[in-house]
Amino acid sequence: MGCSYNAKLFSGTYDCPYEEFDHSGFCKFHHPTFWKERKQSHDSQVRDMIKEQLEQHRPLYLVGFHIPLFEWPEIIHAEIHCEFAYFEEAVDFANVYFTTITSFYYTTFEKVVNFQFCDFSETPIFFKTTFKEDAIFVGSKFRMGANFYESIFLQWGNFSSAKFAQSSFMPGMRCHDRINFSSASFEGATNLSRGEFINANFSYVDFHGELDLAYMKFPKINTAKIKTLGYEIPINFDFSTMRQRVRVSGKVNEPVVLEGVSFLGVNLQNFEFNNVKWLSPKRMWRKVIINELMLEKNKNYDDVSDIYAQLRKNYETRLRFTEASNFFIGELECLKKGLQKGSVREKLSSIMYSIHKYLSLYSESYFLPLAVWAPVLILSFLVLRNYTGYCAVSDECHLVGRVTDSLSAFFLFPRSEGLLDVLERVLSIPILGSAFVGLKRKFERRK
Repeated sequence: MGCSYNAKLFSGTYDCPYEEFDHSGFCKFHHPTFWKERKQSHDSQVRDMIKEQLEQHRPLYLVGFHIPLFEWPEIIHAEIHCEFAYFEEAVDFANVYFTTITSFYYTTFEKVVNFQFCDFSETPIFFKTTFKEDAIFVGSKFRMGANFYESIFLQWGNFSSAKFAQSSFMPGMRCHDRINFSSASFEGATNLSRGEFINANFSYVDFHGELDLAYMKFPKINTAKIKTLGYEIPINFDFSTMRQRVRVSGKVNEPVVLEGVSFLGVNLQNFEFNNVKWLSPKRMWRKVIINELMLEKNKNYDDVSDIYAQLRKNYETRLRFTEASNFFIGELECLKKGLQKGSVREKLSSIMYSIHKYLSLYSESYFLPLAVWAPVLILSFLVLRNYTGYCAVSDECHLVGRVTDSLSAFFLFPRSEGLLDVLERVLSIPILGSAFVGLKRKFERRK
């Protein structure tokens, strides 16, 4: 009788052609214990099979096999179907040229796997593949893109300087440790939607096509840890190039968390942010980016201010002015902090930023001038009027008269030209002006 093992492959089906072993219903290669109990014999037969198929350029089906250590040739002309397979030992495919179909559909790599500087002429299939230790794809070429649908990286994944031609399909990729795409190139559309990353480096990546980051799961940030020694931003897109649309969209009750994402040096013009969550520290009362919280360490005040400026323009373009207001405040805050760390002349310049901030939070708040500074100024001059006995109208020297004097002077309708009236009018002008600008920005449609 033949082996009863069969499987549905990524493309087609597989029925094991080998004979049954020891009345088990399975052949030696699919027997549940033969590969362990008689490992030397099993490994020798599998190696011979691989060598024979590769030499004859015939499709190599190792579906459901436990694949032993093997020295792979530099050029593989045969189709590789290592689907539902298990690589028990470290695997070295470094510098191998795969000339045709390569599939690791539902495959598990138990040890380190090295695909460094490989060349895939067809789309390699790493559909739901599990990498239990480091997976190295440094400098590899994916001439027809790649399929890493729901692949799992339990330790480090390294795609540094890899080249992905055409479209790359990677939704649902889960990375439990670091993953590195720095200096990689994606020439077609790239789908990373539904991915889960806790530490990812996408710096200096060139995305030629559209980039889909919908429903991503990035880590939430504990702001108390940000200033600790050695802390690094977990998700890094610094100095990457996005040439076409970038979709960053969350679900209705599950926004994409951008608390720990850095866009330093990135042109955000093509980004579409929908239902995303930025950092909102309680002591700051606004949305902030993680780069601002690391200014004391990195000292890159102008660069972080530029991120805020781009976010503000991005949100204003989409008529989302409330969020844009947060980013405008962040933009000026970074400029102020930079001036405060500069020369004496720059420190003096920062004073105007500080006045502007505390007076009206850079003209973005009408609450501060109307609900805080207006009552403070009116009450202060009311106290001065009572203390000095000053009355704008001589026959109204009582509390109600002085309240009327202070209110009239504040709203620039004085009842006399006395010193207190003139002084209150002068001080009320920036408060009223800031309130007007704040209200105007609140209700107008900025273009």
